[in-house]
Amino acid sequence: MGLSRSERNEDRRDARLKRRQALEAKAQAEAKKSTSSRAQQSNTNLSKSSVQKASVDRVDISEAARNLAAYGA
Repeated sequence: MGLSRSERNEDRRDARLKRRQALEAKAQAEAKKSTSSRAQQSNTNLSKSSVQKASVDRVDISEAARNLAAYGA
């Protein structure tokens, strides 16, 4: 004996629900992965800009020291 119409509908509904949940889980995993890689890239960029800023500060300080030495002489 086969399944009744309502039982088949329930089975289809359950299958759709499982597929939807699987797609949502996959989308959340991708979003989390994307967010993680963006945060990592942001940290890398921040680190690079800090190093560049430190180099600029040293140049400015050296130039200021030279100007002070020239002014004092």
